[in-house]
Amino acid sequence: MAAGSKDGLVDSAVLHKEQGNKLFGAKKWADAVTEYTAGIEAMAAPHASSTQTVPPEQRLLRAVLFNNRAQCHLKLQQWQLAVDDATTALTTDASVEAKALFRRASVWACDHVCVGCVGLNESTLHVPFFLAPCNTG
Repeated sequence: MAAGSKDGLVDSAVLHKEQGNKLFGAKKWADAVTEYTAGIEAMAAPHASSTQTVPPEQRLLRAVLFNNRAQCHLKLQQWQLAVDDATTALTTDASVEAKALFRRASVWACDHVCVGCVGLNESTLHVPFFLAPCNTG
């Protein structure tokens, strides 16, 4: 397999996701963001100028990377970045919908967040489940 092959880039993205997960577990959220970002960038490389359809498993991996990074942004209280990444996860692969919607709703549920500042309202959330109180700790 060539170093720049799609499989090699997917393997790289998986490694970055796993490292990001370890850092997240250690509450090193900013470092986890760096790893998830590297994974996202690795996934983007083979498809940047391609017109080919992205395989479902690669779409899912990309969505998970954005979704995981959204959770880090929540922990870091980077509200707009959390919303942006959760929204990207939603539009990348529908199978991450529940977690991505919950992450967007978590921003909305925090009473100290200017909801209008992050472009959320009840009609954009589509949350059919109970919202937990804001917990950034």
